[in-house]
Amino acid sequence: MGNTRRSRGKGRVPKWTKPGDGIVSVMVLPLAVTDPADLARLSRLYRAMWSIKRAVQRDAYAKVGACRIARREREAQGAKAVRQRLGLSREGLERCAYKHLESSGHLKHHASKALAMHIADEVWNGVSLHLFPDSTGRRSGCPKVGNWYDFTRIPGRARSHTTANKWETFRLVGTLTGHSMAYTDGGRHPLAQPRRMPKPTAPEGRVPSGKVTASGVMSMRKATWWDHAGPLAVVFTGGPTGKRGDLVLPVRIPQQPGQWARVRHFLGDSGRWHKVDLVRRRKASAPGGWVYEAHLMILGPGYSSPTVRAMRERSAQLDRVGGVDANVSNLSIVSFPADPATGTPVSTEITLTETERAWLEKEAKKRRDRARALERSRRATNAAQYRLSKKQAVRAARRADKALPPKTVIVPGGAREARTDGVPKQAFRCDRLSANYREQRARQAEHAASIAERRRHRARRVAREIIAAHGPVLVVEDCDIRTWYRLWGRRLPQATPGMLISALAAECEAAGGSLVRVSTRSTALSQHCLCGARVNKALRDREHKCSACGLVGKRDLVSAALATFVRFHDVDDPKTAFLDTDASRNAQITYAQALEEALRESTTPGPTPLRRAGHVAVSRRRRETSAPRTAGRRHRAIPDESRPRDHAGKPGHRPGRSPQPALRADGTSLRIESMATTPTAFGRTDASTRREQILREAARLFAERGFHGVGVDEIGAAVGISGPGLYRHFPGKDAMLAELLVGISERLLDGGRLRAAESDGDPRALLGSLIDGHIDFALDDRPLITLHDRELDRLKDEDRKRVRQLQRQYVELWVSVVRELHPEAAEPEVRAAVHAVFGLLNSTPHLGAPLGRTEMERLLRNLAHGALGALASEAPLPGHLS
Repeated sequence: MGNTRRSRGKGRVPKWTKPGDGIVSVMVLPLAVTDPADLARLSRLYRAMWSIKRAVQRDAYAKVGACRIARREREAQGAKAVRQRLGLSREGLERCAYKHLESSGHLKHHASKALAMHIADEVWNGVSLHLFPDSTGRRSGCPKVGNWYDFTRIPGRARSHTTANKWETFRLVGTLTGHSMAYTDGGRHPLAQPRRMPKPTAPEGRVPSGKVTASGVMSMRKATWWDHAGPLAVVFTGGPTGKRGDLVLPVRIPQQPGQWARVRHFLGDSGRWHKVDLVRRRKASAPGGWVYEAHLMILGPGYSSPTVRAMRERSAQLDRVGGVDANVSNLSIVSFPADPATGTPVSTEITLTETERAWLEKEAKKRRDRARALERSRRATNAAQYRLSKKQAVRAARRADKALPPKTVIVPGGAREARTDGVPKQAFRCDRLSANYREQRARQAEHAASIAERRRHRARRVAREIIAAHGPVLVVEDCDIRTWYRLWGRRLPQATPGMLISALAAECEAAGGSLVRVSTRSTALSQHCLCGARVNKALRDREHKCSACGLVGKRDLVSAALATFVRFHDVDDPKTAFLDTDASRNAQITYAQALEEALRESTTPGPTPLRRAGHVAVSRRRRETSAPRTAGRRHRAIPDESRPRDHAGKPGHRPGRSPQPALRADGTSLRIESMATTPTAFGRTDASTRREQILREAARLFAERGFHGVGVDEIGAAVGISGPGLYRHFPGKDAMLAELLVGISERLLDGGRLRAAESDGDPRALLGSLIDGHIDFALDDRPLITLHDRELDRLKDEDRKRVRQLQRQYVELWVSVVRELHPEAAEPEVRAAVHAVFGLLNSTPHLGAPLGRTEMERLLRNLAHGALGALASEAPLPGHLS
């Protein structure tokens, strides 16, 4: 293949491009390095590569500074000519790396020219971000010399896809089949890799070369690492003058549950391997304080589990467009269906749960304690570089006044010794550091990496749940996170809005959509309303109130909804974005109540709390109580649970039980009974009882604050669950209101019919029973009476017709009974009297300070009988109907 390839002339071979749209995936392979000689060789290799990288970084920093001060030359000849003169290019930095490698002869024992070239390319990538602006006109800061502890990656050389068996810097040898056969005893046992894995040896002897000689005989060649088909290992041949042979590092493949499919995806086909980078990670408990990994890059997409792939396919089929509003403490998303007839607006708010907040506060306290411990250690080791604190100075002066010998201060608490201009006399890098200080600093860095991995895991999980509910087509404002860090530096690491947006963009792209960024200056979404009016709000105002259309909602949700209606003059330029107020106004009219509900609170269940973030992210926690300890204990009912039953089925005694009124669903009684929930096997309440509890609290809140003055979150808090959790029982507040008003009408009618069936044809007894039942309703269901008077018109047409129909049937039941007792009265007169009695009994919510229950029942009963008894009077009643 190498002989036929041409790089010049008419017959040159086209430049190789990465397949699969240039997608490159990475798999982390831990290296089982246990040999002290290999550890020492790896340490020297990193020292050599760090020396080369530091030299190239210094040269690049000097060249960037020289290019910056050559302002007149840039204006006269152009910036490109200045960069060429200074050697500020990829090739120029590579020549710097080669020069440093040649001038330092000892580096050739460890590093190679290919490694030096790749290190120079890595430095150039940072320099280019500073020299050339991106599509938005932004540039990165001037590159500086890095830190030794931040130098963790040695980039390898990519394999040649035009020349067969061309050696890379780091070569992954072996096969997955050979690895599994070696550590499963020929496939007879599960995969079990030992702690100290043996190093595979290079193949020996001669193997067929694949070529046939002129005499027709297969030629032979010497066996090399290319012919190794056993356990996996990473091989490095060393520097050009190295005499220690190959560095062989055994590979340990993951063995966690569900990882084998991912391992087969990455390691099953060696033809997809692109390159290998050598990476080290800080770990205080490891020999030397570092553990080593091989980052294998694969040409093609990474592995996704079947569940994630199915979720992405479902989200790709959602015909929705959504908007995202990123905030310092939360993330708000609102999406609309492309066809209004196929759905309603959906909103989601991503906030930190109480468990996550408590965990973050605990970790912040640990971080502060570690920082104080490190500072004390540095002060104790370098006591001469620090002054005494005020208290220590007073104590020293007091001892001097009393002629006592001075006391040695182990940990001085004052400022650092500095010159008159404030510069420390001794640089911090020159301080002596104890072994304990270095170990604690390594543990702190390891813990910080674990926290970062946990946050990345949460961001990916939240992003997947967002696109599963809103689809992969989203719009977000292009906010400057750097400004947020200046204002709220301590809050941002908790909610990580930038990380959430980045993860959301990756998930949208993986699901076949995109996350479009729009300019904040040209749209000003937080200062507009859906009706198109300008609503100026300060940063502290978290509620949106429009005086033009009366829309009230959460500020972030309104901004997210407006992001859906952003249009572009040029899609590639976020600055050309503008708000289409006509489309937003039409959506407000089309969705009406559903949109108001979505803008008041989240209408989808929020992401579940993060239980586990991976094997490196969350430490194990001790359980509060184990199952075997509580299995044999006697059940103790909490105030919301039912009392335990004895052998006869009778409820046992539970002192201090306060009855909680709840609506009955069977309709057999009009009296409100105390609710008794049934605990399930997991300690939760029964679903039907939970519905009753939700309806009871919803009726109370609706009656106190009005239907629109109560949000789903408030109802959820009243019953002890999250606001989005209500949607497992009801589609929305409209459904709650309908079930409350339709339900009470059905119960009144069913109760009246049941009393009629039990009266044995005695109209007088039936009338007394109806009056007593309605008095129970008027005294126990006062919120429902208020709700009926205020919110009946908010029901849908079919629900309102159902309520009116049930009420007419209930009235006719009373009219028939009263006419049997007073046949001389006309039917219109009887019907008017019945309505008057209803108005009298239903006035209980407006009584202010009522009497006791018994006195109130007696008073209402006498008034009702007296009002209906007036039908038997011979004198004409006032307003008598003729």
